[in-house]
Amino acid sequence: MLNVKTYRWTFRELGAADVRFTRSKDNTKLFAIVLGNPESGTYTIKCLNKDEKIATGGISKISLVSTNEVVHWKQTKEGLTH
Repeated sequence: MLNVKTYRWTFRELGAADVRFTRSKDNTKLFAIVLGNPESGTYTIKCLNKDEKIATGGISKISLVSTNEVVHWKQTKEGLTH
């Protein structure tokens, strides 16, 4: 049996450093849900850094789901930043 600990949390404790992911049914799109707005206005998703292989062709475009606005971004060793 696994020795797994669980912890209670509330949504209010989550912030801009907390990101959840899901994907499209055809597995061609990755959706990142950022759970807060950073004071600086800049998001960095650390697990999407340039050393991680995300997809065969890499990341080609980022857009906001609500508006389809194309987002200016850069991928560095620190993460994917907008």
